[in-house]
Amino acid sequence: MKGFLFVLFLFFSFSFVAAEEISYPITELNDCASEEECLVFCDDITHADLCFSYAKENGLMSDEELEEFEKILPFLKEGKTPGGCTSEAACDMYCQDTENADECINFALEAGFIKEEDAEIALAFMKRGGVGPGGCTMDACETYCEDASHMSECVDFAYE
Repeated sequence: MKGFLFVLFLFFSFSFVAAEEISYPITELNDCASEEECLVFCDDITHADLCFSYAKENGLMSDEELEEFEKILPFLKEGKTPGGCTSEAACDMYCQDTENADECINFALEAGFIKEEDAEIALAFMKRGGVGPGGCTMDACETYCEDASHMSECVDFAYE
C-alpha cells in the first residue's frame, strides 16, 4: 500500500533526469522554454501523449516510469481519471478526500497499479479517514508498524 497514491499520479510528472542535456525551447512540447514550463505543460493530461513520446524518445523516464505510464496512457486518452481531474494537483486533492476513496482505489485497481487485496486494504484505510494505528497516515504507517513496540497494535489494525 505504501506509495499507492504516488504510483497513481506518476503519470503526470516527468523526472527530466537528463535536464541539463535538453535544449530549450522544445518544439514538440509547445515550445516550452525551461524545465519548469515543460513540467507545467506536461502536468496537463491533455498533453500526456506528447509528453510521454518526448520523454520516451529522449530517455527522460526510467524503465519503471515508462512501464507505469504505459499502463495509464489508455485511461488518459479516454479521459477516465478519478473525478475527471486534469492535473496531478487536482487528482491528488480529489483522491485525498475520503469521500472519493472508492473511485480512486477502483481506478488504481483497474489501471493495474494495485492488486485486489491491496485495494481492499487501501479502501479500508481510506474509510477510516486515512488514519492508521497510532494515528499514522498512509506514508508513515509502514515506518510506525516496523517498530516492534507497535506490532500488536498494527496486527490488530490489520485484522480489523
